[in-house]
This record gives sequence, C-alpha cells and structure tokens, in this order.
Amino acid sequence: MPEDLLAEDAKLDLSVLAEGLTRNHGYYRCYENGRPFSLVSAENGVFKVTPPSPEQPAWKLEKLLDEACSDGTLIDLDGDGLPELLTFAPFHGDVLRIWRLVDGRYELDYAHPEPVEFLHAIWSGKIKGKPTILIGNRKGKRELLALTWDHDHNKYHFQLLDSDRGPANVTYFEQDGKRLIVATNRETNEVAMYVPED
Repeated sequence: MPEDLLAEDAKLDLSVLAEGLTRNHGYYRCYENGRPFSLVSAENGVFKVTPPSPEQPAWKLEKLLDEACSDGTLIDLDGDGLPELLTFAPFHGDVLRIWRLVDGRYELDYAHPEPVEFLHAIWSGKIKGKPTILIGNRKGKRELLALTWDHDHNKYHFQLLDSDRGPANVTYFEQDGKRLIVATNRETNEVAMYVPED
C-alpha cells in the first residue's frame, strides 16, 4: 500500500481473485501456522483466500464448501490439529452447521437441531486457553452462545451467555488482566460487556 493514499501519484494495484460472487458478505480473518488468511462466505460457497508469502508468491483461492453461507469461521475446536468450519446458512439464515475436514474435504459433522433465527454475530479464538466460537442471532430467542468442545463426552458444547438481546456483532479481548466479551445488541440498542467467570 502507498504510504499516502491521497497523493496524486498513489497507485493501487488490484488483482481479481474471484468473479461472480454474489452476497459475498462474510469475511473472517483466520490463522494457519501463525499466518493470516481470509475466509469469505457468499451465495457461491465458502472460500479460503491466502495472501502471498515467500513460499507462495501468488494469491491462492480455495473453495472449501459449495453451499450458500453468509458467515463462517475456522478453528480447531477439538484439538485434533484440523480446523472445524462453522457456517451460518443461507444469507443470515437460521441454519447453524459445523463441518469436519475428512480426507481433504469438509463434511457435515453437526447440524443444530433447532432453527437459530437471523444468525449474525460470530467470533472465534481462545478464551481461557480453550478454543471457542461466540455466536449471536437477532430474531427468535436472540441469544449469545459460546461453543466449545466437550472432551469428556466427545461432543460440541453450547453455553447460553445471554438471551433476548439480539447481538449483531461480538468480540473477545483481554485488558488489564481481565477477560471481556463485548456484544453490540442491535435489537435492544445497547453495547453489552460480559466477564467470563474464572
């Protein structure tokens, strides 16, 4: 990027990575071996976009899933060394699914038994050292959920953090030794902060 984007001689070199994507709404920054890549969700499916690196001089585009999705994230929930793919389908829909990598392809591993209306908020990372996905929906029960892996029972575990709020976005961070979850609860016109218990 040029240091000054407003300079007359500033030039941006744009490269087309994919064409014809519709409702390419979902973007999530993920990491693999400490390097970032982008997860892009669209009507055309879910794509992994890897930027150039010394080992790979060109952009790389991989289609991970051939299903219309509005959002998704990749994280190794169960600690087997392979990331699970969580998706919202279709566009801000009510279908919450988790896909497992099997022989180089993502296969459906879990479908939430109930519709989760207007899926919208998503975050993934580690909370208290445990891989976690935060999920929020804006209709129906309007919940904020934490998804982890239950090693004792070998299954996915959902924990209800709040309800009747309608989070549009959610994030987690640590500051001054405190663990904090912040959600923008669109349906109740508030920004809420949650402190996970130790």
